[in-house]
This record gives sequence, structure tokens and C-alpha cells, in this order.
Amino acid sequence: MVAPTATREAIEQMVLEVFTEQGACADRIDPTALLSLIGIDSLGIAEVAVVMNDKFDLEIGLYDLEGVTSLQTLLAVVFDKAGC
Repeated sequence: MVAPTATREAIEQMVLEVFTEQGACADRIDPTALLSLIGIDSLGIAEVAVVMNDKFDLEIGLYDLEGVTSLQTLLAVVFDKAGC
């Protein structure tokens, strides 16, 4: 099975879906806000990595997520791994 193309838009949409499934209010998600302030903890960040690995066949390890504190920094890691 071929993984879907990991575009910036597809990645952003998938991350927001994961966050809202975890209880974050979509209209409170600000790219620069601390994830902890919108209710996303380290397990939520790790879940994003798992989803990105499964959905887009990216290899994002927990060590890649060290220092991720905002949506902006999380997306930068995922974009880098996806090459977009």
C-alpha cells in the first residue's frame, strides 16, 4: 500500500484532527501557543508522531520530538521529516 503524499496542508489537517480528538478546542489552537495551554501533553505529541508514521510513512521518533512545545515547533519537525 502506498502512503498518501505528505503535503503541508495534509500534515496540518491531520495534526489538528489528532489534537481535537484529544479534546483540544480547534478555535483555541494557535500555532505559537504552548501545547500544554491547549490541553496537549507529551502523550498527545507522541500520538501525533504515531499517526504521521502510520498515515504518511514518516519515521518520527520520540527523540525527534524533544523540545517541541508549540504547534509551530511540532509542524517544523514533521515538515522536516516529510521533506516539505
